[in-house]
Amino acid sequence: MSIEVVVYLRREQIPTCEQWQKAIDAEGLNLRLDPSVNTLTQTGFWPTINNGQQCGFEYFFGPLDEEPQKILQAIGNRNSRATFVWHSSLADGHAGSLAAAVLAKLVDGVFLDSLSGEIVLGAEALDRVQAETWDEKELKMQTAIQKWARATERRCPKCSAPCPEYRPRCFVCEFEIGRA
Repeated sequence: MSIEVVVYLRREQIPTCEQWQKAIDAEGLNLRLDPSVNTLTQTGFWPTINNGQQCGFEYFFGPLDEEPQKILQAIGNRNSRATFVWHSSLADGHAGSLAAAVLAKLVDGVFLDSLSGEIVLGAEALDRVQAETWDEKELKMQTAIQKWARATERRCPKCSAPCPEYRPRCFVCEFEIGRA
């Protein structure tokens, strides 16, 4: 299954990869974009590192493409779209969503979550994505508790999730624990 988010913006506002990375850094996010990508011409996979984990998403930038009337009303004078696509990986989805949300904030774009149909203005997009990230952590914590709480007494020093001895990193927060 493919999942995508879209940021609507004016073509002349698309930042360079370096400008985009500076905006990500200014938000205090641990997301690193591959700096060799040309944000105007890139089509396909864009490798990233998020919280120390290699991941990535598909990225496409171009003109509007038969957008529904509801979208056209919401985007105003924005004439382009940046589309972020991933397939089933939480890490890829998190990286793509964060990159899209920072872009929306940086250029005062309009963020569309195609799965939910929710449309969010740029300044609010990052808050929305970070709220989802918390939900992902909660889901991971629930999974860790169900899988390992009875099997091990070892806990992550950062988030207190149960961590079996064979895992070098915490399943929930990716903290480097080492093997027991």
